[in-house]
Amino acid sequence: MPPWESPEYIKAKPGNYWVYRTYKIYDNGSEEALNMYDTARVEKDTVINRRVYHKMLWPEFGGGIRTEYITDSLDYVVTNFGKIIFSASEFGKVFDKRLFISQQLAPPPYDTIADVTHQMADRDLTINVPVATFNTSSYSERYDFRPPHDNPVKSRTYYYRYAKGVGLVSYTRAFYLNADHVYEARLVQYKAK
Repeated sequence: MPPWESPEYIKAKPGNYWVYRTYKIYDNGSEEALNMYDTARVEKDTVINRRVYHKMLWPEFGGGIRTEYITDSLDYVVTNFGKIIFSASEFGKVFDKRLFISQQLAPPPYDTIADVTHQMADRDLTINVPVATFNTSSYSERYDFRPPHDNPVKSRTYYYRYAKGVGLVSYTRAFYLNADHVYEARLVQYKAK
């Protein structure tokens, strides 16, 4: 696949936006549409270390906005910290492995909660969201919980599903130790030129 394919899945042009509705997805397959809507958008382009980055504003679960600066680098879309967040061709390759440590959740003593693996998954997966049906590729983030934090959930995988020419069409998110559900945001409206 040519190196310019990956940015076509992110569509990070100033003025582009994506509106999502949140669904509660239970492990038994049932789901509940929530009256929660979030918007992600590309605010502007900026130069960091002589390279053009796109300033992305992403909704945070429970409120707030996360700012992320991204650019294309060969076949990857990367942040200004060098973290790979998408590749249109590198499926199965692990981009990053790290530990999720309890200092992010509580005061000392600290404990390792999970091993976290980042990679591409589900190439050419067709999904339905409220605005349309899309052929997607997914960036995945898998949490393999360590004892005693692995009861009742042994692992959780969160997906960020991108469609070429559109951008992020759905993604999962959760409280890390939810026993029976995750939240999924699904695209309801967008502008991606």
